Amino acid sequence: MNSSTLLINGVHIDRAELLLFLKNNSKLYAIKRLREEAKIGLKESKEIIEALEINPDYQPNDDILTSAAIEFNETHFKNKQRKAKIGNHFIQPKSNNRKTILTIFILISIVTMMYFYFIK
Repeated sequence: MNSSTLLINGVHIDRAELLLFLKNNSKLYAIKRLREEAKIGLKESKEIIEALEINPDYQPNDDILTSAAIEFNETHFKNKQRKAKIGNHFIQPKSNNRKTILTIFILISIVTMMYFYFIK
């Protein structure tokens, strides 16, 4: 590992990119980027970014972050499962009802047009 990368949970993260975010007053983007790449919690990401603001050569302790990464992954997985279940529950029936109503309307229209065409 060289000094231009951070090693967090076995992942090398570009320190220069995070420092560039901080230089451009984009602290939130730096926190978000660190959180996504290292798979750590919001609190840990914020603490690391604030430490980088004070000392650009800061290297976090990898042992502390490993437990946060496990918690982050479990929470992220649970949220994905919940959203998928809710999404399928609400979206799927509405979609089928609209298709059924539209199909019935088209069939009734065709039958009505054929009736008036053949009566004449």
